[in-house]
Amino acid sequence: MPAMKHKQKLYCYVDETGQDTAGKLFVVTVVVLAAQRYELEKALEAIEGESGKFKKKWTDAKHAERESYLRKVLKLEGLKRAVYYDILQNSKDYFAFTAKVAADAVRPQANKEDEVAVYVDGFTRTEIMKFTKILRPSMNARTVVKMIRRDESSSLIRLADALCGLLRDAAERSAWAKQLVQSLRKRGFIE
Repeated sequence: MPAMKHKQKLYCYVDETGQDTAGKLFVVTVVVLAAQRYELEKALEAIEGESGKFKKKWTDAKHAERESYLRKVLKLEGLKRAVYYDILQNSKDYFAFTAKVAADAVRPQANKEDEVAVYVDGFTRTEIMKFTKILRPSMNARTVVKMIRRDESSSLIRLADALCGLLRDAAERSAWAKQLVQSLRKRGFIE
């Protein structure tokens, strides 16, 4: 008799950047967690304080705060294999792409018995409905999409925001950002 799969709840934090580029460059980052979510939130909040970044968005934080924050994040073992991203170029199909990246990040980890809570930052109610309509058919688990009103409300959304900013900076040829992305890959943080 095959072993029964245990039902799990997955938490998916989605952020994006690049709509201001008019389709030239659009980055989506997804953080997917099953266990240790609360412990990671607390650890990230402590790192935000230590780095001086606090609850600032990537674009509002100083370079030294950004780098200090991400170098400390590199030490969090609970984030290994939890971060996914993709980059869209020369297209404005933002909602479909964001939904695709979220689904691609969750699908390998979820079974039909599982529940997935997807937290999305920066979307209006109408945009959330559109995103959900695109996302649900491509998911293999029961999925609930929740709107986060502001980056400041979740350290995991702020992490997704910081990683989006870093990946965008690397795509725009920032040497220090490219180096940090390589470090994240080597440590197994970015898939």
